[in-house]
Order: sequence, then C-alpha cells, then structure tokens
Amino acid sequence: MLVSSGNRLAGDGSVTHWLGRSSGGDRVASKPSKAQQHKAVGEGLAVGCLILGRTELPSGKTDVELSFRRAWRTWPHARDFPAVKAGPERDDIYFQIMGDSASRRPPGIALWNVGRMLRPELTEGWDMADARDLLVQFYGIPVEAWVELARAFTDRLVGADVEATDSS
Repeated sequence: MLVSSGNRLAGDGSVTHWLGRSSGGDRVASKPSKAQQHKAVGEGLAVGCLILGRTELPSGKTDVELSFRRAWRTWPHARDFPAVKAGPERDDIYFQIMGDSASRRPPGIALWNVGRMLRPELTEGWDMADARDLLVQFYGIPVEAWVELARAFTDRLVGADVEATDSS
C-alpha cells in the first residue's frame, strides 16, 4: 500500500476509492458517487497537467469550461464518469471539480489552487511517482490517458488565452 508522510485517503487507512469490501473482506467493485467521480477527474487532470509541465493556467471560467468540454467530449474514458457534466446545460469543471478540490475530505493525491491562475498541485506528502501509481490503482485508468485529457484541455485553454491577449 502506498501511503506517504502519514497521508491516509480513507478512514480505515485504505487507499482504495473505487473498490468496496465484501463481508468476507474481499474487494468488490462499487458504483462511485458523484463526489468520488469529481475527485477522480480533478486529480487525474491535475496530475496530467503536472506531467506536461503545466503548473499555471489561465483561470477564466468560460475558457476553462469550453476547453474542458471539448477535451471531455473526445476523451475515451469520459463514459466511466457519468456524473461529470460538461455541456451547455451544466459544466462541473470550474466550481465542483476544481473549485472544491482543495477542501475535499479525505484529501486526495492532487488538487487545484483556483485564483487569478489555475495551479494544479500534488497534495502535501505525495510525490509524482506515488501520484502516477495511485491514479492507476484508484481509478483503473492509465496515466497516459489522464495526460491525454490534460493535453487536450490545456492546449485549447492556453490557445484561448493567447487569442484573448492578442485581440486586446
């Protein structure tokens, strides 16, 4: 079990989000809640951004939502997170996924610092090797897939910011 600097990600010391326990103690698949899905996507996107070296991003709400919407629409693993909304009726990315990430309990692998800029960060006590391993262990999605989502999101977001600056 990967636990760094005393961090525990579940009340019982387990580091498993998607798996429950049967009465015999065996791991069994459980349906993740909306909050768990939001946490997973926020963590995966943050780690993906950090792997790409994107430590600071524009924080304009509309640009963030449109960039995420486009990236989410084409990401093959989006169907694994049915509670995450990215569309004209509702976008969860800015407030529910990024905005709430720093206050989630128990703390996760990574979070978003939302202010004048968006800053993905690893949670205190975790290093990138742990983050990579835990993303796969927790959510069953390869790190490369999270990086693919982050690349699609940041390429559009950074491009939108450059266009806005050029037209000013």
